[in-house]
Amino acid sequence: MASDVERTFDNAVALHKAGRLDEAQRAYRNILGSYPSHVNALHLLGVAAYQSGQSGAAIDFIGKAINLNGRVPAFHNNIALAYEALGRAESAVAHYTKAITLEPNYVEAHTNLGDLLMRQGKLDEALAEHQRALELKPDHLGAHLNLGNVLAAQGKFDNAVVQQWNARLKAHSHAGTVHFGENVVRQIIEQIGEHHELFEGGNPR
Repeated sequence: MASDVERTFDNAVALHKAGRLDEAQRAYRNILGSYPSHVNALHLLGVAAYQSGQSGAAIDFIGKAINLNGRVPAFHNNIALAYEALGRAESAVAHYTKAITLEPNYVEAHTNLGDLLMRQGKLDEALAEHQRALELKPDHLGAHLNLGNVLAAQGKFDNAVVQQWNARLKAHSHAGTVHFGENVVRQIIEQIGEHHELFEGGNPR
């Protein structure tokens, strides 16, 4: 019987990975109908709900998974995303922090927390999170971009240009099209100018 459940779960995960969210959610619910404490089905049903724009349901399902096993870093990272989507920043910060406490090398939790802190205007704290993410994964494109945004918001434009430049080069490199022309430099500098306008007056978007 257990093997049947795991096969059903594997099929649900395959549907989920294929982007067939409605079918995946039905499959997870079928599992939970017979095994309501299947922690991974609860968690991934919550993730699928979040991806479908149902953040309240996501918090409910992932919260149940956390009640069953609160030691899984991904559970906390993913419920934080749902809290953040509902504007509940304090709860999001608490769960990102818990994820990092459980797994200090959790790169995505560092970048997610840093992004939220930046939007709260806590630039020094945001900077520390993105720097830590890059220490752990130097080629993380999102962390490069976010660090550039924070530096720009702090008025450290020279450093911000460097970060945005590195990120843009990595993006082009991954695509197999590295360009060193003036146009790329101009685009990066224009981005820095845009960020300056967004954060001027201490009112982050």
